[in-house]
Amino acid sequence: MRLTKTIFERTCRSMLSQSPNRRNRLYLKAHYLEEGLAEVVESRRIDPMDNLQHRCKVLREEFDWSKDLARIIWLFGLEVVGPNILIDACKGGHMNEIKEIVICAFKLMSAKGKRNTLPFEEEKFIAQG
Repeated sequence: MRLTKTIFERTCRSMLSQSPNRRNRLYLKAHYLEEGLAEVVESRRIDPMDNLQHRCKVLREEFDWSKDLARIIWLFGLEVVGPNILIDACKGGHMNEIKEIVICAFKLMSAKGKRNTLPFEEEKFIAQG
């Protein structure tokens, strides 16, 4: 049995990261995943390589996600597929410039968890900038 930390309610606070010149900011909010969504992702009924329309349909019909939110998923999991989701809800087109760095940080954060103790599982992180 693997013990993990989980978010049980929406946070009212955002985590903030700034570029060295303080002109670019990235906010990250953590939410819990809807019940049953982690199992759907881990069983690969939906994954990042899926047809976008199929993924949107499953998330909309079974988990009441908006079509827009389902379209902007960057990553599932700790690796390619797993129980966490990273969503790019940033306005503007500059996020692609730092996408690889954000994904790498997300994987590290998911694997190590808060204070390098236990990994996060069944959580949805929404990046806003």
